[in-house]
Amino acid sequence: MTGTVALSRLGVKCTRLTGVTFVIPEAGRARQHERVRLVRTARELEVVSRSGPATFVGGARALADAAVYEAHGQDELESLTISVLQRGLTTPELLERELWLRPLAAVSSVWKGLEGFVDGAWSRPEVVLREVVDGAVASRRW
Repeated sequence: MTGTVALSRLGVKCTRLTGVTFVIPEAGRARQHERVRLVRTARELEVVSRSGPATFVGGARALADAAVYEAHGQDELESLTISVLQRGLTTPELLERELWLRPLAAVSSVWKGLEGFVDGAWSRPEVVLREVVDGAVASRRW
């Protein structure tokens, strides 16, 4: 499993679960039934957790998949990104590598959360405050 279900399994508080996303081998058939989605991949999966027959991917993959396959707002994805990085569920380098494999439009909010974390922010409100302060400083004429 991947997406917010996998992130929840890893201990990240997700405000809402929009469905369950399973990653299957490329030879499988991608399909969706109600809130369950099967997506194909040619990439090898890093399994970090198991619960009976269910396996869960790591933080970087789960976060990127949530951005691409699930319906989340920009603010929510930024918050999830910072939370995943704070908890050490992935590194900025691994997340960046994962994001380069995804469509920019789908993961732009994750990129923004990554940038905020790397700049030292520990929450989305802190990122917003920095933007406000930086904008106020930039608009002043010295």
